[in-house]
Amino acid sequence: MAPKPETIRNRMRKRVFTARKTHVALEAHFDPESAAAVIVARNRGGTLVALFFAPQVTTWFDEVPIVEQDIPNLGRILKERRAEALARKLAPHDIPVGAVFVYNFGATIRRITFYRVVSVPSPRKIGCVEIPAKAVWGTIEQGSLVPDFDREMTTTDPQAVFEITMESGSPSLKVSDWGLARGYLWSGSPETSMTD
Repeated sequence: MAPKPETIRNRMRKRVFTARKTHVALEAHFDPESAAAVIVARNRGGTLVALFFAPQVTTWFDEVPIVEQDIPNLGRILKERRAEALARKLAPHDIPVGAVFVYNFGATIRRITFYRVVSVPSPRKIGCVEIPAKAVWGTIEQGSLVPDFDREMTTTDPQAVFEITMESGSPSLKVSDWGLARGYLWSGSPETSMTD
Protein backbone atom coordinates (compact mmCIF):
# COMPACT_ATOMS: atom_id res chain seq x y z
CA MET A 1 0.00 0.00 0.00
CA ALA A 2 1.40 3.37 -1.03
CA PRO A 3 1.88 6.05 1.65
CA LYS A 4 -0.52 9.00 1.77
CA PRO A 5 0.59 12.14 -0.12
CA GLU A 6 0.83 14.20 3.09
CA THR A 7 3.06 11.50 4.63
CA ILE A 8 5.38 11.64 1.62
CA ARG A 9 5.42 15.48 1.73
CA ASN A 10 6.36 15.47 5.43
CA ARG A 11 9.12 12.90 4.90
CA MET A 12 10.50 14.79 1.91
CA ARG A 13 10.53 18.06 3.88
CA LYS A 14 12.51 16.36 6.66
CA ARG A 15 14.86 14.70 4.14
CA VAL A 16 15.65 18.00 2.41
CA PHE A 17 16.25 19.58 5.83
CA THR A 18 18.64 16.73 6.70
CA ALA A 19 20.46 17.02 3.36
CA ARG A 20 20.89 20.80 3.72
CA LYS A 21 22.86 20.34 6.94
CA THR A 22 25.83 19.02 4.97
CA HIS A 23 24.99 19.53 1.28
CA VAL A 24 23.55 22.03 -1.15
CA ALA A 25 20.31 20.38 -2.29
CA LEU A 26 19.55 20.87 -6.00
CA GLU A 27 16.50 18.69 -6.64
CA ALA A 28 14.54 15.92 -4.95
CA HIS A 29 12.67 12.89 -6.32
CA PHE A 30 10.62 10.20 -4.60
CA ASP A 31 9.04 6.88 -5.45
CA PRO A 32 5.29 7.24 -4.76
CA GLU A 33 4.86 3.47 -4.32
CA SER A 34 7.43 3.01 -1.56
CA ALA A 35 8.19 6.60 -0.38
CA ALA A 36 11.92 6.02 -0.96
CA ALA A 37 13.67 9.17 -2.15
CA VAL A 38 16.77 10.55 -3.81
CA ILE A 39 18.08 14.10 -3.49
CA VAL A 40 20.57 15.49 -6.00
CA ALA A 41 23.06 17.69 -4.16
CA ARG A 42 26.59 19.02 -4.02
CA ASN A 43 28.69 18.03 -1.03
CA ARG A 44 31.12 20.37 0.75
CA GLY A 45 33.83 19.48 -1.75
CA GLY A 46 31.56 20.55 -4.63
CA THR A 47 31.08 17.00 -5.94
CA LEU A 48 27.69 16.18 -7.46
CA VAL A 49 26.11 13.37 -5.43
CA ALA A 50 22.85 11.47 -5.10
CA LEU A 51 21.54 11.04 -1.54
CA PHE A 52 19.40 7.89 -1.38
CA PHE A 53 16.87 7.62 1.48
CA ALA A 54 15.15 4.35 2.42
CA PRO A 55 11.30 4.46 2.58
CA GLN A 56 10.89 5.05 6.33
CA VAL A 57 14.07 7.08 6.88
CA THR A 58 14.41 10.87 7.09
CA THR A 59 17.73 11.33 8.91
CA TRP A 60 20.17 8.94 7.19
CA PHE A 61 21.12 8.59 3.55
CA ASP A 62 23.53 6.73 1.30
CA GLU A 63 25.71 9.22 -0.61
CA VAL A 64 26.75 8.15 -4.12
CA PRO A 65 28.88 10.33 -6.45
CA ILE A 66 27.19 10.90 -9.82
CA VAL A 67 27.68 12.88 -13.03
CA GLU A 68 25.05 15.13 -14.60
CA GLN A 69 24.17 12.47 -17.19
CA ASP A 70 22.98 10.21 -14.33
CA ILE A 71 20.29 12.64 -13.13
CA PRO A 72 17.56 11.57 -15.64
CA ASN A 73 18.08 7.92 -14.60
CA LEU A 74 17.85 8.46 -10.82
CA GLY A 75 14.20 7.34 -10.67
CA ARG A 76 15.11 4.01 -12.24
CA ILE A 77 18.22 3.68 -10.04
CA LEU A 78 16.10 4.42 -6.95
CA LYS A 79 13.66 1.61 -7.88
CA GLU A 80 16.57 -0.79 -8.58
CA ARG A 81 18.17 -0.01 -5.20
CA ARG A 82 14.80 -0.57 -3.50
CA ALA A 83 14.36 -3.93 -5.29
CA GLU A 84 17.92 -5.00 -4.31
CA ALA A 85 17.30 -4.05 -0.66
CA LEU A 86 14.04 -6.02 -0.63
CA ALA A 87 15.71 -9.05 -2.23
CA ARG A 88 18.49 -8.87 0.37
CA LYS A 89 15.94 -8.67 3.18
CA LEU A 90 13.93 -11.62 1.84
CA ALA A 91 16.92 -13.82 1.02
CA PRO A 92 16.71 -17.31 2.56
CA HIS A 93 19.03 -18.00 5.46
CA ASP A 94 21.43 -20.91 5.90
CA ILE A 95 21.20 -21.21 9.67
CA PRO A 96 21.70 -24.79 10.88
CA VAL A 97 19.78 -26.46 13.68
CA GLY A 98 21.86 -26.05 16.84
CA ALA A 99 23.05 -22.49 16.09
CA VAL A 100 22.80 -20.02 18.97
CA PHE A 101 21.35 -16.52 18.75
CA VAL A 102 21.73 -13.80 21.35
CA TYR A 103 19.37 -10.91 21.98
CA ASN A 104 20.32 -8.05 24.24
CA PHE A 105 17.99 -5.21 25.06
CA GLY A 106 18.27 -1.94 26.89
CA ALA A 107 20.73 0.85 27.47
CA THR A 108 20.76 1.35 31.24
CA ILE A 109 19.40 -2.09 32.06
CA ARG A 110 20.74 -4.62 29.59
CA ARG A 111 19.09 -8.01 29.46
CA ILE A 112 20.70 -10.90 27.62
CA THR A 113 18.68 -13.80 26.19
CA PHE A 114 20.16 -16.78 24.34
CA TYR A 115 18.20 -18.95 21.88
CA ARG A 116 19.12 -22.29 20.32
CA VAL A 117 17.73 -23.13 16.86
CA VAL A 118 15.74 -26.39 17.06
CA SER A 119 13.86 -26.28 13.75
CA VAL A 120 13.74 -24.47 10.40
CA PRO A 121 10.04 -24.32 9.43
CA SER A 122 10.66 -22.13 6.36
CA PRO A 123 13.54 -20.41 4.54
CA ARG A 124 12.89 -17.18 6.47
CA LYS A 125 11.92 -18.54 9.89
CA ILE A 126 13.53 -20.54 12.66
CA GLY A 127 12.13 -22.32 15.68
CA CYS A 128 14.05 -21.63 18.89
CA VAL A 129 14.10 -22.49 22.55
CA GLU A 130 15.49 -20.14 25.14
CA ILE A 131 18.74 -21.24 26.78
CA PRO A 132 19.38 -20.04 30.32
CA ALA A 133 22.46 -17.91 30.81
CA LYS A 134 25.25 -18.48 33.28
CA ALA A 135 27.76 -15.93 34.53
CA VAL A 136 31.43 -16.54 33.76
CA TRP A 137 32.30 -13.33 35.58
CA GLY A 138 30.17 -11.32 38.00
CA THR A 139 26.47 -12.12 38.34
CA ILE A 140 23.57 -12.67 35.96
CA GLU A 141 22.43 -9.07 36.56
CA GLN A 142 25.87 -7.52 36.15
CA GLY A 143 28.57 -9.57 34.53
CA SER A 144 29.70 -11.59 31.52
CA LEU A 145 27.22 -14.24 30.39
CA VAL A 146 27.33 -17.30 28.16
CA PRO A 147 24.60 -19.83 27.37
CA ASP A 148 24.29 -22.66 29.89
CA PHE A 149 24.65 -25.67 27.57
CA ASP A 150 24.75 -28.03 30.57
CA ARG A 151 21.00 -27.72 30.91
CA GLU A 152 19.22 -30.55 29.10
CA MET A 153 16.65 -29.43 26.55
CA THR A 154 13.33 -31.16 27.00
CA THR A 155 10.45 -31.51 24.59
CA THR A 156 8.32 -29.45 26.99
CA ASP A 157 10.48 -26.34 26.47
CA PRO A 158 8.34 -23.69 24.77
CA GLN A 159 9.40 -23.19 21.17
CA ALA A 160 9.18 -19.72 19.61
CA VAL A 161 9.23 -19.13 15.86
CA PHE A 162 11.13 -16.03 14.76
CA GLU A 163 11.45 -14.34 11.40
CA ILE A 164 14.99 -14.02 10.02
CA THR A 165 16.04 -11.06 7.89
CA MET A 166 19.23 -10.76 5.89
CA GLU A 167 19.14 -6.95 5.49
CA SER A 168 22.67 -6.41 6.79
CA GLY A 169 24.10 -9.35 4.87
CA SER A 170 24.16 -11.57 7.94
CA PRO A 171 21.11 -13.16 9.59
CA SER A 172 19.31 -11.19 12.27
CA LEU A 173 16.48 -12.46 14.42
CA LYS A 174 13.34 -10.32 14.52
CA VAL A 175 12.25 -10.71 18.14
CA SER A 176 9.35 -8.22 18.16
CA ASP A 177 7.38 -5.84 15.97
CA TRP A 178 9.64 -2.99 17.07
CA GLY A 179 12.07 -2.57 14.16
CA LEU A 180 15.24 -2.21 16.21
CA ALA A 181 14.65 -5.27 18.39
CA ARG A 182 17.02 -7.72 16.70
CA GLY A 183 18.98 -10.74 17.78
CA TYR A 184 22.13 -11.96 16.06
CA LEU A 185 24.22 -15.10 15.80
CA TRP A 186 26.24 -15.56 18.96
CA SER A 187 29.99 -15.11 18.34
CA GLY A 188 31.05 -17.42 21.17
CA SER A 189 32.34 -14.55 23.32
CA PRO A 190 30.71 -13.69 26.66
CA GLU A 191 27.96 -11.05 26.50
CA THR A 192 27.90 -8.21 29.03
CA SER A 193 24.84 -7.80 31.26
CA MET A 194 24.41 -4.66 33.34
CA THR A 195 21.91 -2.79 35.49
CA ASP A 196 21.86 0.69 36.99
